[in-house]
Amino acid sequence: MRVTSKGQVTIPRNIRETLGIIPQSDIEFQEDNGSRFYITKK
Repeated sequence: MRVTSKGQVTIPRNIRETLGIIPQSDIEFQEDNGSRFYITKK
């Protein structure tokens, strides 16, 4: 993934489909010891 100048990222389609993320979905990024990040749908 790439971060835009506005700090935005595009979540790949397969991940969005797996998590059921649609426009206006609330998601959360969680850090695991600074080496991994997890995306969860609220």
